[in-house]
Amino acid sequence: MVGPGYLCVLLVIGLFVNNINAVALDGTCTADCECTDAHTTCQSSTCACVTGYAKISSACKASIGTTCTTTADCDTTTVTGTICDTTAASPVCKIESSGDCTNVQTGCVSNAACDSNACTCTAATHTEETSSKLCKKKLGQSCTTTADCDASVTKTVCDTTVASPVCKLGSGGGCSAGGGNAAECMSNSACDTGGTDLCVCTATHPEDGNFLCVGNYGHTCTALDLCDTDTNTVSICSNAGVCAIKAGSSCAGKTDKCVVYAGCTGASDTCACGDGYTKDGNNEHCEGAAGKACSSSADCGASLYCDLALTVPLCRKAVGDCGGDQVNCVTFSSCTGTTCTCATGYTEDSTLKICQGAIDKPCNNDLGCNTGSDADLVCDTTKTCKKKQAATCTTTDQCVANSNCEGDCKVCTCTGGVVDDKLCSGAGAVIVSLLVLLSALVVAKV
Repeated sequence: MVGPGYLCVLLVIGLFVNNINAVALDGTCTADCECTDAHTTCQSSTCACVTGYAKISSACKASIGTTCTTTADCDTTTVTGTICDTTAASPVCKIESSGDCTNVQTGCVSNAACDSNACTCTAATHTEETSSKLCKKKLGQSCTTTADCDASVTKTVCDTTVASPVCKLGSGGGCSAGGGNAAECMSNSACDTGGTDLCVCTATHPEDGNFLCVGNYGHTCTALDLCDTDTNTVSICSNAGVCAIKAGSSCAGKTDKCVVYAGCTGASDTCACGDGYTKDGNNEHCEGAAGKACSSSADCGASLYCDLALTVPLCRKAVGDCGGDQVNCVTFSSCTGTTCTCATGYTEDSTLKICQGAIDKPCNNDLGCNTGSDADLVCDTTKTCKKKQAATCTTTDQCVANSNCEGDCKVCTCTGGVVDDKLCSGAGAVIVSLLVLLSALVVAKV
C-alpha cells in the first residue's frame, strides 16, 4: 500500500519537473496551485470555492461582506441587487441603495441601513447616486475627492480649493434660486441667477476642465486651454502639469510661478532658465543639457532623454549616436566609438530609451530591470534585478532578498512576516513551508 509520505515525495518530484495540471472548479486535484480559479483551493481532492465565495455557474463569486474590486466580482444571483461597495475603505460586496435587504438586514452599502426591508441612505448626509446605486454625499458635506459626492446632481465637485473640502456645484452646475441651490456654488464662483442660472467662475479663477474654479497659476492642467485664456501670452501648461509663466515672460508679482527649471530674476522680473537649461524651440519651457536633472524626457534638450533608471534622473544620450561623448550615455551603457551601447545583459526600452537589466543585473530602481522579458522583475534591496514576492521561480537565487523559492507552485515566498511586500523587506517571524517540513520528514524516514 502506498503511504502518504511516498505520495508527498511524488508530488515534490512532480513540482521539480513542472508537472502540475491546471484544474477547473469542481475538478479533481492534489494541490491548491492546480486550481485555476483565483478563489479556489484543493478541498477533499476537489477544487472548491474558499470561504466567502459561492459557486455561481463556473466561477467563484464573492458573497456579501467579502472583498471585491468591481461588481463583477460579487455574487449577484443569491441576493439580487448586490454590488461592490467602492465607498467603503476596503471595498466589499453589499446590497445596493433601495435594494431588498429582507434576508440580510446588515448587508446594505455604506451610509445606508435596512429600513422596511429596503436599503435606505442616511437622509441627513447622503443620497442615492442613480448611476451607481451607492450612497454618496450631499451638497455641503465634507469630502476628499469628487467621487465622494453624488454625481446625480450635474457637475457636482469636491471643492478642494478650501481648507476643509466639501461637495459643491462646480462651474456650469445648475444653481437657480428656485431650485434652492443658489448658495451651493463652489468657492471663487457665483450663481448667475439673472441669466443662465448656472455657477460661473470668477475672472481670476478660471475653470480647470474638471468644473473646478481655480487660480490661473499653479493649478493642474493637461493643455494650454485649461490655463487662463486672458494671460496666454505669458501662461503655459508646463511639463510639470501645472499652469505656469513661460520662460522669458514677466513674473512681476508672481516670483514663484515660473515653469520648472526657471527662476524669476530680480533684475528684470523675468522667468529665466537655470544654469545648464535653455528655452525650447517655442520659447516656453526650459530644457536641460546632458547631465542636468529631469523628471521626463520633455525636460531635456534635442536628442536627449531623461534617464529614469538612475536614482536621481538626469538628461542623457540614448542608445545610438553619442557623438564621442564618453560620459553622458544612459546608465548601464557606454559610448563605443560614436554609439551608446547597452552593457551585456541589458536591453534598450524602445519607449523610455534606457537600458534595462535581466535577472541578477545591477539596478537603481525598478525601471532599471527588463520587465518586457520578465514582468516579475524588480530592483530588490541589494540593488539587483530579482523576481518579486509571489513570482513563479525555479531556484531561490532568482528571488528577491529574504525570500525562498518554495511551495506547491514554486513561487518566491518571503521568509519575513510582510508577505504583501514585493521586496520581502519587512521583519518578522520566519515562515516555514509546510511542504518543506513534510518533505524533510519523509526523507528522514527513508
